[in-house]
Amino acid sequence: PNGKRMRRILEILAQDDNIDNLALLLGARAPAPTNAPAAAPTETPMDSLIAVKKTTAKPVMAILSWSFSPPQVQAALDMMGKLQSERIPAFLSPERCASSLRKAYDYYAWKKSVRA
Repeated sequence: PNGKRMRRILEILAQDDNIDNLALLLGARAPAPTNAPAAAPTETPMDSLIAVKKTTAKPVMAILSWSFSPPQVQAALDMMGKLQSERIPAFLSPERCASSLRKAYDYYAWKKSVRA
């Protein structure tokens, strides 16, 4: 989906009481060659995720998908830095994301049981 649709989809998910957190799979792309024609700037899925993070109290996280080409590795590192600067955890696999989410859930369930 284009940038506006992606943001709207994330906003709808963030408002849904049946959804407890948002995790988005993001593809790391190498920058376009410098001789490529300039495209009109559009909101990227990462921009949409950052914008929605600022409007919801739900946990928001990202999973980065990339290949091992040096430009894509650098793009993934740049994306991870940007996401982390916006306080969005970024993971390199769905399994690591799910494990982290499970550990956070277990911690808060334990903390709640100790208070009871």
